Amino acid sequence: MSPGCSRLTPTSGRKWYELFMGRKIKIPGDKKKVAVLFRLDANRKTGLGHLSRCLNLAEECMNRGWAAYFAGSFDHNARTRIATAGGEILRNWPEEYDTTLEPPRELALLHKAAEVTGARVLVTDCYTLPADYHLEARELFPLVVMIDDLNVAPPAADILINHNIFAPHLAYRPVFPETKLLLGPRYALLPAAIRTARKKEIRPEVKNILVSLGGSDPPGLTLKVVKALQLSWVGTVWNVVAGPGFAKREILKDLAASDRRVNFHYAPGTLLPLLAESDLVICAGGVTAIEAAATGTPALILILAENQQPNAKEMDRQGIAVNLGWGGATPVEAMAAEILALARDVERRTTMSETGRALFDGYGPVRCADAIQELLGSGEVK
Repeated sequence: MSPGCSRLTPTSGRKWYELFMGRKIKIPGDKKKVAVLFRLDANRKTGLGHLSRCLNLAEECMNRGWAAYFAGSFDHNARTRIATAGGEILRNWPEEYDTTLEPPRELALLHKAAEVTGARVLVTDCYTLPADYHLEARELFPLVVMIDDLNVAPPAADILINHNIFAPHLAYRPVFPETKLLLGPRYALLPAAIRTARKKEIRPEVKNILVSLGGSDPPGLTLKVVKALQLSWVGTVWNVVAGPGFAKREILKDLAASDRRVNFHYAPGTLLPLLAESDLVICAGGVTAIEAAATGTPALILILAENQQPNAKEMDRQGIAVNLGWGGATPVEAMAAEILALARDVERRTTMSETGRALFDGYGPVRCADAIQELLGSGEVK
């Protein structure tokens, strides 16, 4: 059981719901069209990685004629991205909150979401859900899908997706033996555009470098990376990305004005165009690191959170990235030395690029949607 989560039974959650809402509900079932409900949070506290991978799966679902609903705490940027992709945000959810919802309220909202959407599939990508959330969900939705990273508790879902490179090494013990495990790069929830991206040319001289450290970068490591680049004297163009939750973007704007090598980018909808033109990327160990591998862009990874550590280590071990360790603990001088060493080693960069593209082919959302469709039953899907 996760710290701070009380244990609820499905019955206790439902009774609280009926008391809270003042009535019982019936869950509608529209067998003519599949609706998928995504439960995740995307804001300054959680970052945008969960949203990116859910949107990539949602877009594949919508390509099949399915409806996609989103429930959670979303900031303005996240809401815009969901709307642009064609998803629908549930209005009865609290717009933004900084703390975990109390388990009874979380479960009550789940019941309401099932009623409102008639969704036949629930997809969760959230670390803070109550201990028995997925058990409750299985009584409300024909199919429950869980997107996971670290295997901290036995999953109680019909399908579990962990697209990290280290995932096949995790000893998952699902609550239900029939749970389908989709593990590793073959199931990476990447943008569809990666499938048709041109093979990257690895140039002898590194000129273009991308710096992207997530949606908020609370430790302020982006400025530290720029200082390391200034020490290394590598590259002539530094594309520095600040996410929507970045608190020091005015400093970055001033830096871009004072150093002609710095190009400032605020909250781009996708990093793929910047990755396509980059010779190197310095990024965190989450979704951007996987996108870098898939586009064949050699990466240096800074760990910003505990859940990124195994990904960074395994990517380094398999030769598709350089693990710089925890961002706050890595000295600027050491960072500069690693940047310079990789920039000078064109053979290593070529191998990294080829290995990354071979592992992450971009068809993960298709494979995951195929698994969902197969379990729903072909006769049920239009």
